[in-house]
Amino acid sequence: MKRLNWVGTFLLAVTLVSVQAFANQTLATAKLKPHLDEPYSQMMTGHSPSTDQQISTRRNPFTATTYQANSVLAKFKTYVENKVYSISYPLEWFITRSHRELAYITNQKMTTTGEGGFPPDFIKTDVQIISENFQTSFTQHLTFSQEDGDRLVKKENMKIDGKNAVRLWYSGGETETVMTLLPYKDNNTVCIATFYTTNNSNYIPVIEKMHSSFKVLD
Repeated sequence: MKRLNWVGTFLLAVTLVSVQAFANQTLATAKLKPHLDEPYSQMMTGHSPSTDQQISTRRNPFTATTYQANSVLAKFKTYVENKVYSISYPLEWFITRSHRELAYITNQKMTTTGEGGFPPDFIKTDVQIISENFQTSFTQHLTFSQEDGDRLVKKENMKIDGKNAVRLWYSGGETETVMTLLPYKDNNTVCIATFYTTNNSNYIPVIEKMHSSFKVLD
């Protein structure tokens, strides 16, 4: 009888741990998911190009480490949207083209069928050309982020592809955002926005290199 009681107690403990682990992953997924389902600029204005894809990912069983981030940083390849732009991204990451002015770069495979949760180690980058001038886009992104509860923690001015650009760093608690804005042809704006959770902060050098690699093509 004592042996049966011990086995029952053990099984109950295992069940409780499993339920808690599932709850923690679900919470992290819920906090990141709003940034993954649609382009950042669509969330902000409701007028920018969107995609009808239903995005889901396969769970990567490996936790990101500093070693992995350094390995990723050393190996990049370049995506070219003919006569529009080019951008470099990690060799083992994935790019999903929505249309000529919108693409997604992710560290895990994106699919267009079914529904699934987004794991907390998922990193997504929107590469988008917005139909508004640089100053207007910059102001609207600041306003939207403040209203959405994100906190601006850093602002950097820099040169990308010979153009004056600005990089904004936001913290929303569990979800972090790095956004780079730069002028594009015909008074439009390039918006590169990466969303990641705090446990992926060691990938910041990878994200910065990716953003800074953007080039306008004629």
